[in-house]
Amino acid sequence: MDVAAAFRINLGASLGTLLGGLIVFSQFLLRVVNPRAMAVWMSFAGGLTLFQSLVVLFPNSLFEFTDAFSSDESRGSEDDTVMGQAWLTTTGCFGVGIVLNYCLNLLVKQLTPGQRQSLFARMHAGDTFHLSLEDGIPELKPPVDIMQSRHFLRVDEATKEKLQQGISVATPMYFATGSKWKGLLWCLVASIAQHLGGFIAFGILGKDVDSFSQGILYDLVSGMLACISMKGIFPTASMYANGRVHLVSARGLFGMLFMAASLILFKYMGV
Repeated sequence: MDVAAAFRINLGASLGTLLGGLIVFSQFLLRVVNPRAMAVWMSFAGGLTLFQSLVVLFPNSLFEFTDAFSSDESRGSEDDTVMGQAWLTTTGCFGVGIVLNYCLNLLVKQLTPGQRQSLFARMHAGDTFHLSLEDGIPELKPPVDIMQSRHFLRVDEATKEKLQQGISVATPMYFATGSKWKGLLWCLVASIAQHLGGFIAFGILGKDVDSFSQGILYDLVSGMLACISMKGIFPTASMYANGRVHLVSARGLFGMLFMAASLILFKYMGV
């Protein structure tokens, strides 16, 4: 287990979030930002996230649990028992990850009730952006869900997703408050949260991690990512799309295909 490499990957991914947040300092890029663009970006990010959850992390977790329950003497019917135990544990931990994500959302609501209420009032004032760059007073009116940071992704995959996360975090915050620095500050908060998650995972597992512990960790994150995608990213993208469901579904599927193609390419390159 290369701890230094893992934290370097985490650092590179978190810098991608800050880099994406710098969009608020470019007047040209801000002119490009509109509800349709936000729907496209968030749907694409949702496709990436859902693919990572169900195709990358969930099978890896199943593999780790199978290895944990297996023994050299396992044969015949015992193999079926091992697979049944592995599937049961994987499914259970996946559900726990979903519940954990709901609990974290409730905790955030309890910690920041006034701020969320203020943003909620602004977001439901209308259904479209009203942006006046000439006056320098941007205002956001569609719904916004700040996306949580995510972990256990390779640097080549994570940086792409973190760029989109930075855009999805910084631009709504800028439109809602008119402060570029607040948008960038929330990107910094997301980056710090990612590092904190890495330290927590390392503190729980340590260097000598066993297959069972890895399976639990992968599966919890898999459940959380799936919940984030289905509960937060895709519904918010649909609101930005203003009823154009095909826009959300097409970009979400494209995000999945893009991630699949990237993984195939990286495997051929030996990454």
